[in-house]
Amino acid sequence: MAFTPLYNDRTFTVNLPYPSECNSSVDFDEGRAWMSGSVNPDGSDFDLRACYIEFGHYVRSRSAGVADMPKPGPDECLIAARSGSLQTIEDWDAVYEAKPIKAGMTLCFETEEGTVARAEVTEAKWKRYSDPSDPFHLPSYTFKTTAWAPVD
Repeated sequence: MAFTPLYNDRTFTVNLPYPSECNSSVDFDEGRAWMSGSVNPDGSDFDLRACYIEFGHYVRSRSAGVADMPKPGPDECLIAARSGSLQTIEDWDAVYEAKPIKAGMTLCFETEEGTVARAEVTEAKWKRYSDPSDPFHLPSYTFKTTAWAPVD
């Protein structure tokens, strides 16, 4: 498959500003990250969510996986994405226990539109929610992202 570059080394940060917003999302096709009060924001490929009864990290792209090399090109990243090794985890305790996203990892996404995105995790932090009696932990991830669009 042939690809054309969309953007290179764009930085996105997703973090959960609970309880003020319910979603922190990334759209790899448009190359943007944002926060919203919507449970299922349009265009999102990856969400950190704490909305009403939905808590967790949500993979909303066609496929997502962890690459076994630090800087895969679009073809290698597509193969990694299709491995499906990065999946939705509903429940913050389960996400916190698994910590599926760690600094130094390279994540690959295949969006519904066919974009392939390589997201290098430059930072992955967890902090306790402000109430010390509450065991709720809030994640924050920073990705350095490169994306490619398929060429027909």
